[in-house]
Amino acid sequence: MDSNQELPVIRPNRSVWVLPNGSVVDVETEGKTEDESAFSHGIFVKNWVNKRWKKFWPDKTEEDLAEKIGNRAIALLSLHPELKQDLDEDGFPNPFSGDLAYNHAAEEQGWVRIKPRTNPLENVIYAETVTLPVSPKAQQAIEADARAQNCQVIYLEGGALGNRGWI
Repeated sequence: MDSNQELPVIRPNRSVWVLPNGSVVDVETEGKTEDESAFSHGIFVKNWVNKRWKKFWPDKTEEDLAEKIGNRAIALLSLHPELKQDLDEDGFPNPFSGDLAYNHAAEEQGWVRIKPRTNPLENVIYAETVTLPVSPKAQQAIEADARAQNCQVIYLEGGALGNRGWI
């Protein structure tokens, strides 16, 4: 890669979502809590759902999708109440409460979660979704950035809950 060229957005150890249309959303930039203290994939999805469903949003398609994801996350949390922990171990409100349900609900809609790698020496991009194959545009975006970095792409099927043994 040319040193003047911008780094690919999708890369190992970078938490991003790749949407079915191929657009990429950086979780670390857009997934913070209101006090800017934390980010996670689930917090990103919860914030996205809240802004587009529960607050005014001019795009009806995004509003409908946010409602669908939000309702599915609520259903998953009712099926798996152990996923929701309102307080953390110090007794403070837990911003990560229910994250897996929100991740899974988004992945059911074809969103692809780029997971941080488990081994920092691996040159692998892990792409997780509920069912394979991912949308052609998402696959194109993921694999183009992987090629630019000489990375392998490993697709994980089953979603956030399936890959953690909850469903």
